[in-house]
Amino acid sequence: MTLNDVIERYGIGGDAVLKMDCEGCEYDIVLNDYVHIKLFDEVILEYHVYVGGKPGKLLKVLSRDYRCRVVEKHGNFGIIHCEMVDAVRFLWCSREGRAMAKAEMKRAHAVLHASGLLRALQWA
Repeated sequence: MTLNDVIERYGIGGDAVLKMDCEGCEYDIVLNDYVHIKLFDEVILEYHVYVGGKPGKLLKVLSRDYRCRVVEKHGNFGIIHCEMVDAVRFLWCSREGRAMAKAEMKRAHAVLHASGLLRALQWA
């Protein structure tokens, strides 16, 4: 049974949480079926070092759309928690995002000033 089968069978969608504890198959699912992983707002999974090594591969893929952190580490396994990144919040919280937002605000101010709208708004 694939992740897509589970999603379709139980009508999963929206703000669902995916919790995976599949004793080693997490690497196969995340690396080969990411299109279905990213349908979930939140992902919690147990990874196993003996299957895929350190969780770097998993974190690299999941970090495309999620903010992830390893919440527990044990000898041969650990737990990763990921939350879907809200693009606007992420941009504002990142240094590059703040710089982009400030530059955009300056451009908007310049356009308003050049068009005379800024003066009209200030007097309103």
